[in-house]
Amino acid sequence: LCVLVSMVEFFYFIVFATCATFHTSCSATCPLAVDRRYTKAGLQLHNQNKPLESLECFEMAVSDNQTPTTFQNLATIHMSLGNWNAAEKTVEEGLQIFPKSTELHQSHITLFFAQKRYFEAVKTARSWVTLSDTLEPNIYLASTLFETGNKMESLVYYERALKINPNHVPSLVNAAVIYNANGEHSKALSIATKGVKIDPNLLEGHVVLGAAAISIGRYEDAIVSLENALKINPDHSQSKCKLINARRHLCDWKYYEDDVNDLARILKIESANKLLISAENRQQCNSPWNLLFFDLPIELLRETAYINSQKLVISLAE
Repeated sequence: LCVLVSMVEFFYFIVFATCATFHTSCSATCPLAVDRRYTKAGLQLHNQNKPLESLECFEMAVSDNQTPTTFQNLATIHMSLGNWNAAEKTVEEGLQIFPKSTELHQSHITLFFAQKRYFEAVKTARSWVTLSDTLEPNIYLASTLFETGNKMESLVYYERALKINPNHVPSLVNAAVIYNANGEHSKALSIATKGVKIDPNLLEGHVVLGAAAISIGRYEDAIVSLENALKINPDHSQSKCKLINARRHLCDWKYYEDDVNDLARILKIESANKLLISAENRQQCNSPWNLLFFDLPIELLRETAYINSQKLVISLAE
C-alpha cells in the first residue's frame, strides 16, 4: 500500500476485497461494510453480472443510510430485473423523504417511460416543476410533453429551460425541431446554429440545422450540415435521406446514386432501384413533382426531439 492506514482501516479493506472477489452475499460476507461500502460492493457485483447479489447490497445500503442515491440505485436494479412494482415503490418511498430530489424524480420519469406510461410521466414532471422550477425539471417536462404529442406546450418548457441556461444544447436543438415543424424556419436555423457552435459533436444539432436550411431553400448550407452529421454517424438514415433531398433540389446528381445505394444499405433494402429516379426524370428535376420525397421512406423526414439527451436511462451512482 502507498499510504499509511490504521489496522482497523486495513481490516475493513481486506473484508471488502474478499466480498468483491468471491461475489458472495453482502449480508453474509461484509458485515462490517456500511453505507458506501454496501454501494461499492453492489456496483462491483452488478458489473460482474450478479444482479441478485447486487440487489441485496443496495437494499442494505438503503437500510443503513437513506439518501436519494441509495434509493435511486435500488430502484435502478429493480428496473433492470423487470421488478416494476418494487422499483416504483422504492422511488415513491424515497420521494416521501426527499420530495425535491433530482435523482428520484429522474428515476420516476424513467420508470414511466420504460413502461410507456407517458401521461404519468407528464404528471410526475409537472409536479416536479411545481416543487422546483429549475433546469432539470423543465427539461424533463418538455421532453415528456413532446413524447405525448404536445409539442407546442413542450416548447414553452424548453424556452423556460433556456432562460435558466441559454447554452443548454439539448434544449436548443429540441426547440429548433419544434420551431421548424411549426414553420418558424429562420428561428429554428438561428438556435440550431447556436447549438452546433456550442457542441459541434452533437449529431442531432447538425440534422435539425440541415432540415431548417432545406425549409428555407438554403440547400448548399443544408448539404454541409448533413455531411457533418454523417461524419459523426455514417449510418444515420435520416441524415442520408435529407442529404439526398437537398442535392435533388439542386439537381446535383454527382453523388446521387452512391448516396441512394448507401441509404439502401443502411435500411437493409436488397435493391436500391425502387429508390432511384430514372435518368430521364432527372432531366426534369426542376419540375414540382420531382422535388417531392415520393420515392424515399417518408418516415425518415419526420422531425423527432433529441429526447435521449435528457438522460432518460438512469445509471447506477456511487
